[in-house]
Amino acid sequence: MEDVVLSSLETVAELNRRIPRILRAVVGLFGLSDDGRAIAKGTGVLVRIGSRRLVFTASHVVTGTTGAALPTVLCLFPLGANSEAVTGCFLPPQMFDVSSSSIVWMNKELDVAVLAIPELEEIPVSRFVDGEGDAIITRTKLKPRWREFTSDDAYVPFMVCGFPNLGVDIDFDNRCHIVSCLPSIAEISSWDDSVWTPGDHPPPQCHFDLSSIDSSPAAPDLSPWDTHIEQATRLTPSEIENEAFGGISGGPVFCIETGEFLCALVKEGGRVFGPVRVIASSWDDVYYAFLDAELNLNRSAR
Repeated sequence: MEDVVLSSLETVAELNRRIPRILRAVVGLFGLSDDGRAIAKGTGVLVRIGSRRLVFTASHVVTGTTGAALPTVLCLFPLGANSEAVTGCFLPPQMFDVSSSSIVWMNKELDVAVLAIPELEEIPVSRFVDGEGDAIITRTKLKPRWREFTSDDAYVPFMVCGFPNLGVDIDFDNRCHIVSCLPSIAEISSWDDSVWTPGDHPPPQCHFDLSSIDSSPAAPDLSPWDTHIEQATRLTPSEIENEAFGGISGGPVFCIETGEFLCALVKEGGRVFGPVRVIASSWDDVYYAFLDAELNLNRSAR
């Protein structure tokens, strides 16, 4: 991974170019009411670990949706001819019923849950991030160097993705759901670079400041629905509609340099005295804790 330094205008153009690639791996998780409206929401990310294709999300998202009485769907944006995600009102997402999905692993300290969904075996493997490779990069390069990305004149390459509360609705005329995923520039305010061992002590957290959301880049050629969601999320000031930015729990944080690297999973976020702030679990801690749990499970089975 080589260092990349861009001007502010180049940063916006570069991030916009990367957004359709990032959104390939970002999924929405919605609990549906009887009339099909989304009443429980969260975000997840497609991750490949070995030959396994998994969804990582927040454990409280799973508690609120999957396994509950209400039906739950997972949605993915369709891919265009260039294998990038395509969004817009007239391109409904792929949706799968995941109400009875298998919960492979859950860790409440990290606020992470892992789902195994058989239908994802039919999804192109290129949509899944490399769990091991991104964990190594996060632990050896990003955590020790995060302060280098926070100066006023440096390229800020972190982006938080999630499906905000207003980001899903029903198009009754076309009998489909309309969804919008909001990618936002994030600047790290703190990131403990210690290595976490499950059960040892509370896991370190990443704190991301999205106060630049009002000037963060928007995906090009936004549909009217995407524009509505983006404006509502940026401008909504009230405490009640603060949760316009809700629904991002379990969503990925990507570092964008010479590639797109998964570096954290969102635990919670919202407006704090104006700015939007996000607390996340570091991806390397999540990945190695998952491997440790799998290893212990295999030992117990012998």
